[in-house]
Amino acid sequence: MSEFLILAKPQAVHFRNKNVRDILEDVLSLLSSQANLHGIEFVMSSQTAETDVHCEENQLKQVFINLLKNAMEAMPEGGVIRIDLFRPDPDHLGITITDEGVGIPEHQMEKVGEPFFTNKENGTGLGLMVSQRIVEGHKGSLQIKSAVNKGTQVTLTLPAARPEHGEGPERE
Repeated sequence: MSEFLILAKPQAVHFRNKNVRDILEDVLSLLSSQANLHGIEFVMSSQTAETDVHCEENQLKQVFINLLKNAMEAMPEGGVIRIDLFRPDPDHLGITITDEGVGIPEHQMEKVGEPFFTNKENGTGLGLMVSQRIVEGHKGSLQIKSAVNKGTQVTLTLPAARPEHGEGPERE
């Protein structure tokens, strides 16, 4: 229901410069006990010291929760989920989440992100769609690569933060 509300209800969004590494660490601590129960280890690395983006923190947390839960559910036997932060260019921050899971068959890749499409027993098919919408609202992009029995890699690219003057602009 909450995912429907995110799609249906316009929200006043307050963008601020925030450190993505800190946001990810919050999300990883939230998901760590569930990961431990399933033999999953998170490994985060950064190729850049500059990891600030202009964002709505809670929306980005929702994206990371959705992506990491998908990765965890794709690894019923456990394994490692890698989170890498990098700068593809000076104006953007990239975040790659790579799992060692079951992967997505090629014939299903074109449907990934469509409303109500899911290959999970109890999935709604809304998590990835909501994530894509949030990322688009942040002027970013989301790319998914997958291979059956090898895993999935999701790359999120967001505009890097510029120095704020005062509170900064708000976007609706």
